[in-house]
Amino acid sequence: MMRATDLTLTVCDATGFAAWETRFMALYLEAFTSGSYHGHYLDEAAERAWLRRLFAQHRARCYLLHEGTTLAGFLLMADAAYDRKLPADMRQQLAGQQVWALAELAVAPAYQRQGLAARLLAQCLADCIALPRDDEAASCGTTLIVRTQADALGAHRLYERYGFAWWGEVQVPVAVLQPEGLRWRQVSKHYYRCAMVRLECVV
Repeated sequence: MMRATDLTLTVCDATGFAAWETRFMALYLEAFTSGSYHGHYLDEAAERAWLRRLFAQHRARCYLLHEGTTLAGFLLMADAAYDRKLPADMRQQLAGQQVWALAELAVAPAYQRQGLAARLLAQCLADCIALPRDDEAASCGTTLIVRTQADALGAHRLYERYGFAWWGEVQVPVAVLQPEGLRWRQVSKHYYRCAMVRLECVV
């Protein structure tokens, strides 16, 4: 059985991501329209544009686990300002901190249950405390937040194992394909957060 440690981990900025974008989009569209996301509709052109904005405007970083040119899994993070669904009262709780958001995390079906998500998350957390702060007035606190499906219990357990705590719940409009056509419905999402101290502040 392939182990997560047997795969190559590559961290991409916008330039590096461009070489992987086609393979990333294939897994992205598969992951978020199947399983617990069955029936969800994603417009590929709109999703590509959103991803490019994350890199251009929100300092996105993409973590890729791959076997040669085969993409096995990915994690995408960006500064949390991109998340317009985060309620104002929750955002206010993070004032003065460096805040990153785990925007997307997916593993290809053939590579699931082999520790890939854990390896991606561990690397992301390590980088969050090592990255320099973007505001000299900010405190030493760094927080990583994630919004996940309310019924994604496996994901919840993973986040809790890595120090995340449940933070809140929101209702998010989602496009769903139904026999009569495209419809919108409200879906419950849970926020988790992990509070850390940046390495530069540790004496």
